[in-house]
Amino acid sequence: MVLQAYVDESGSENQHPALIMSGYIAPAEKWAAFSDAWDSALKMKPSLESFKMNDAVRLKNDFWRWDPKIRDERLRLLRRIIQDHALTYVSCVVPFEGFYKALQVLHPYKIKLKPYGVALLFLMGAPVS
Repeated sequence: MVLQAYVDESGSENQHPALIMSGYIAPAEKWAAFSDAWDSALKMKPSLESFKMNDAVRLKNDFWRWDPKIRDERLRLLRRIIQDHALTYVSCVVPFEGFYKALQVLHPYKIKLKPYGVALLFLMGAPVS
């Protein structure tokens, strides 16, 4: 079975306390069905061009101007689509302050790491070295 992951990150050093990287893993053949179901949900009236979970928490966008009953039902539908198609969820949080404190300790060993790379390696199960 071939597995595929779709992962996104959020959090910038000048605006957030941590980098967050998360996503979903599913068999490759499940992603095509997911894409069709997701596209159908986005095309429902009122339609959405795209949707990221970050849209669900931003209060100043068109999505939050919808009738709350319709908006919440759409969120439930999108969540069900994910649950029906994804095998599992992965997530990693890299606090910027702690990351750079640890990097100072590693500095004599000439280890060069970036928060994004550490999070990606962690999600892949690779040793961070």
